[in-house]
Amino acid sequence: MQLRCASIEAAPRGGSRALKTGIAASGGEAPKPSSSVRVSWKVDNTDLDELRYRLSYRLEGQTTWRSALKPGEKLTRTDYEWETSSLPEGAYRLMVDASDELSNPPDRALRHSLESGVVLVDNTPPVFKALAMNGRRISGEVVDGVGPISRIEVSIAGSDEWRPIFPKDGIFDEAAEAFDASIAALVPAGSHIVAVRAYDTAGNMVSRDVEAK
Repeated sequence: MQLRCASIEAAPRGGSRALKTGIAASGGEAPKPSSSVRVSWKVDNTDLDELRYRLSYRLEGQTTWRSALKPGEKLTRTDYEWETSSLPEGAYRLMVDASDELSNPPDRALRHSLESGVVLVDNTPPVFKALAMNGRRISGEVVDGVGPISRIEVSIAGSDEWRPIFPKDGIFDEAAEAFDASIAALVPAGSHIVAVRAYDTAGNMVSRDVEAK
């Protein structure tokens, strides 16, 4: 007889997939912002009893756990859409508590809980700390309050064709990402307005224009 929470996964809805280095087609839709985090978990339940789950959260550094469920809500499935729009941004932990109380008397009911890794709650867009054009070379830095930055793209203003550029270190994994890339293949001779947009992993987006002369 065994009841054990084996794993927990949590991720914001609408995150972007990895992009290839260089000026190339974006290869997919941009992420869409969402304040909802999809939480799922796996449980070892050798008796195959009907299980009830309680989902709680706490801000990293705090000790008080708060219920993520609505008052009176009874959760029996192994996934949940956690709405975070009313929460302060930051790093959180989630805890799943599993119980077979629905199938057993109180003195025989089993319970087991498991705490997740860090889950980032991020509901505001990044900002451009710097943005400049030098000939056909674009450079700048994008910063997010929580991060990480997941995507940076450029386009000639008014066009619906966006091309990705990579950060200087070659990987999107930080809340602040600096970039410096040639966009000569995208911007023809003459004066043009270049649009730049950046996304964080939650799908929040910021857009800025810069002139290429």
